[in-house]
Amino acid sequence: MASKVKDENYCLIQGWMLTKLQLKSNDLLVYAIIYGFSQTEGQVFNGSLQYLVDWTNASRQTVINSLKSLVSKGYIAKNEKTINGVKFCEYYATELDGGSKNLTGVVKKLDGGSQKIRPNNIENNIEDNLDIKKERKKKTTTTSYDEIINRAVENPELKDAIREFIKMRKLAKKPMTDRALEMLITKLQKLTDDVGEQIEIINQSTINNWSSVYPPKDSPARKAKQDEIRRKREEEVGKQWWANM
Repeated sequence: MASKVKDENYCLIQGWMLTKLQLKSNDLLVYAIIYGFSQTEGQVFNGSLQYLVDWTNASRQTVINSLKSLVSKGYIAKNEKTINGVKFCEYYATELDGGSKNLTGVVKKLDGGSQKIRPNNIENNIEDNLDIKKERKKKTTTTSYDEIINRAVENPELKDAIREFIKMRKLAKKPMTDRALEMLITKLQKLTDDVGEQIEIINQSTINNWSSVYPPKDSPARKAKQDEIRRKREEEVGKQWWANM
């Protein structure tokens, strides 16, 4: 991904940011950038999170932690807005008493509806929010799947087979919930106690793009189920024959 920082961009770090506010590292850079964007009345930093990431050469989570820290200390303020159902944030440096940059700050007020947001910043914020949600969802889903599999299954080969089944479901646009995975493993274990047969069953479903697991065609369990279905059908036919006598 190309950096959002251009060659002509710059930020000014002033001495009082270190001596009075005691800022350093990523917190110092993030504060200096936001301070520079919010010196004109009514102006705020509404750029993308990626812009701050590129400036600090840090991770998204590190920048988010810096923003939270600066807000909690009262050095910057946060203003949330929702556009087309998507929430994004504006940040601005708080005014410090008498311009002396001491620690007793008074937050400046903004006209809630008057600040215009540039379209590219809206797109950047929307993009960042969606990316973060996707990353969190992906991380949470992967972690929870592994936890469920590791908790219920011991055999490494069976674990890999189940993971491949999950991938197949995702590619088929039928992703599994945590509960669905738990139920699938329970059903698999009820079909047979033999790990080799369990692997064969789950692979069978993966190859055939099935949404669930079923006994192999030649397995005793499948044969018994088919015999039970055949027996019930024969009983129904017998009942109908006697009814027509």
